[in-house]
Amino acid sequence: MADIQTIDQYSDPELFFRTIRDSLEMIPGLNLTVRGWSMAPVIKDADNVLLERIDSRDVKKGDIVFFKDQNSRFICHRVIDKKLLNQEEIFITKGDVSLFIDVGFTASRILGVVRKLNRRGKTIELEKNLFYRLIGFLNVKFAKPVIGITFIVLRVKNSLARFLQASRKGF
Repeated sequence: MADIQTIDQYSDPELFFRTIRDSLEMIPGLNLTVRGWSMAPVIKDADNVLLERIDSRDVKKGDIVFFKDQNSRFICHRVIDKKLLNQEEIFITKGDVSLFIDVGFTASRILGVVRKLNRRGKTIELEKNLFYRLIGFLNVKFAKPVIGITFIVLRVKNSLARFLQASRKGF
């Protein structure tokens, strides 16, 4: 796998886009360090993701795609829906903890899909991790513009953990 860490995506987003697109045409995957918390807990700030090439026809609901938005920002978000508009497929995405869905975009903006990540030296295969699959399912199933379903799942999980910890201590 190749590493693209030295290209400044902010000073020249078109060069960054072309470099990633062209690299993925030659090799099966790229390691990228992502910034931000919109996909937590699945993808956290400074995680290293394996970006794999994918034919846009193979992108399905629940996939995490890396794309360039209408403001030339590069984003890793989950596909929550696909629509057909004027014979063209439009992808609707959302960060797992984002309150709002993203503006829809066409397949030409998708650079790849994330199926694995590396966190603190450990490789995580997203499709084999039950917790991450559940987060994906819930976000696709219940995605609404004003609901961050992951917040709810994490609050329940944390509340349950606190309850169990307190019960072990005998309250």
